[in-house]
Amino acid sequence: MNMILVCGSGSSVDEMCNFLCETGKFGVQLFSHGLDMASGVISAMRPELLIIHIPDMMDSSYLTLVRIQNEEPMLKMMAMGSAADYSTFTTKFMGTPIEQLASPFQKKEGLAAICRAVGISFSEVKDAIPPDAMSMPGLPGMPGMPGAGSQYNSAKRTIMVIDDNAMTLRSMKGLLEDEFNVMIANSGPKAFKMMERQVPSLILLDYEMPEMDGRAVMQKLRMDESLFLVPVIFLTGVNDRDHISAALALRPAGYLLKPVAKARLLSTIDSTLEATANLGAGGADLFSDEAIPFI
Repeated sequence: MNMILVCGSGSSVDEMCNFLCETGKFGVQLFSHGLDMASGVISAMRPELLIIHIPDMMDSSYLTLVRIQNEEPMLKMMAMGSAADYSTFTTKFMGTPIEQLASPFQKKEGLAAICRAVGISFSEVKDAIPPDAMSMPGLPGMPGMPGAGSQYNSAKRTIMVIDDNAMTLRSMKGLLEDEFNVMIANSGPKAFKMMERQVPSLILLDYEMPEMDGRAVMQKLRMDESLFLVPVIFLTGVNDRDHISAALALRPAGYLLKPVAKARLLSTIDSTLEATANLGAGGADLFSDEAIPFI
């Protein structure tokens, strides 16, 4: 399956993502937090094509895009926007030229262009499109980062995974995306920027990370009124007693050691979310010492 990362939002973006998913030939990841925050997603997902919705770009995004081109020379890119948007884009952008993808999205022409970009046969993909796909409604906008090839489901709760290891981010996304919307961040600062737009239901947090370690992330969460009640489960390979004691002193909802079995992970998440609901209803104290599962 050809993996595509779409960076942007709007009805045309939603329609395109839905249409591409319907072909059954593309795994589509929709990231609505802006290009400046997409680097970690790119390193974790390793898409074959990046589609940028250029009306959403800020001035800083142009430098970010040049940096992505330098860091990911094999990554194909397309700039989605109207003729006027693309004219402004080409005037401002100082990197390697990027092909335009029309907005509103044109199904036949757009699909052909995307097929050329990823190097697959247009006829093969065209034949895989269900007859009713031409009239399918668009996806809702994504506040988080759902799994590749999946659609954001507002009925699902959102889990954020914060870890500097790209393999761990991919693994956790794969384990969780069937039951949750999944946001991933490869550093504490990026996680906090993402949470300015979307507060997750629960956070899985690594302990040892550069720039801001898990303890610092936890401390900052507890100092933020809007994030104070978000339950945090440490998911880490650190089993040193001093580190564990320091982490538990911050009263997380759990502390799991890597690698963790999927059943155990989901069980811990479910019990923690249930405890959170009880806390909101005046029930058990989520942050009591007795509530901390440890493996």
